Amino acid sequence: MTSDCVYIIAGEMSGDLLGAQLVTALRGMSATPFTYAGVGGSAMQAAGVPSLFPMKDLSVMGLAEVLPRLPKLLGRISQTVKDIAARQPRVVVTIDSPGFCFRVVEKARKLCPNTKFVHYVAPQVWAWKPERAEKVARLFDGLMCLLPFEPQFFTVHGLKSAFVGHPVVNMAEGIAGTREDFFEKYDLSLTNPPTILTVLFGSREGEIERLGPSFYEASYRLLREWPNLAVLVPSPPHLLEKLKPIIGSDQRFIAVDPADRFLAFALSNAAIAASGTVGLELAMLGVPHTVSYRFAPLTYMLGRRLVKVQHMHLANILLNQRVVPEFLQKDATGKAIAHATLDLLINKGGCADRQRAAFADVRNLLMGEGGGTPAQQAAAFVLGYL
Repeated sequence: MTSDCVYIIAGEMSGDLLGAQLVTALRGMSATPFTYAGVGGSAMQAAGVPSLFPMKDLSVMGLAEVLPRLPKLLGRISQTVKDIAARQPRVVVTIDSPGFCFRVVEKARKLCPNTKFVHYVAPQVWAWKPERAEKVARLFDGLMCLLPFEPQFFTVHGLKSAFVGHPVVNMAEGIAGTREDFFEKYDLSLTNPPTILTVLFGSREGEIERLGPSFYEASYRLLREWPNLAVLVPSPPHLLEKLKPIIGSDQRFIAVDPADRFLAFALSNAAIAASGTVGLELAMLGVPHTVSYRFAPLTYMLGRRLVKVQHMHLANILLNQRVVPEFLQKDATGKAIAHATLDLLINKGGCADRQRAAFADVRNLLMGEGGGTPAQQAAAFVLGYL
């Protein structure tokens, strides 16, 4: 027999935000007082979901990063499975992080015969390893997709799948604070306001280690070209510690409280970002930007033969054109990133205007089909299993 528990698992910051929004929507749409448990970060905990262990234990990516931490990850898988088995929840919602979540579900299904398992954020089978779709269909009772073309890859295998919209489309509505408050908090001049560049080094330690030097060099070059430039760095405290050896004591880099992250985006004239969800977040706020990524050499060597898409940035993928400049592996140099970002700051050839127009098209593509916000559409899907 199942309990009135909804168990939610997130493995990284983007999933943590999705989980928090889902819980808030579930509470608003259901009169049943479900209890919540699982694994998550600060956002889910603030929404009332206690975390079984620190979510940062799961924030690793790529074979080269996973191998040294494998014993700890295996221990966390076992710990999570035992917790699910003890609670016998009505539904388990796993969010992204397939390396961890799929292993948990594979084991937990055998111990929870009456529990439904739903995955949120479809694996990108359209980009690489399409055969994974069959495994997902075997593991889960339902799948919530963020992109409009994704359900077709899974319904063909008999898995109930729905495009629920991408949460980034409504992010502008949730931004708190004003320009004046932000400038005062971070000691920026209102009488001679600076041009604002936001630099997003990544949400994982490995990303910072590989991209940090290039992003710092790009920022340094832009600071030389643009005297009244403020460089904002929104990162949680544990990642700021990782940045200290790269940035040192350079006071021109302004650490921004994670709570002010989206307001910083909205006030930015341009941004330099590690490829990932943050690219779409910037796009939805109309911020011209570049994206870069460097995989660990072993991960890149193995992955380059499997990846089937031409672009990294989801806006570029959805529009099938390179609107946002991308720099991968050895091409992600400070010089190249700085050059492309400077073009955006000066709107060379209208490149920044073209990005903003393209971002409006992307937003329309990501709205979802069920009515309401993406979080409400996701909650409606989950309620179908409760």
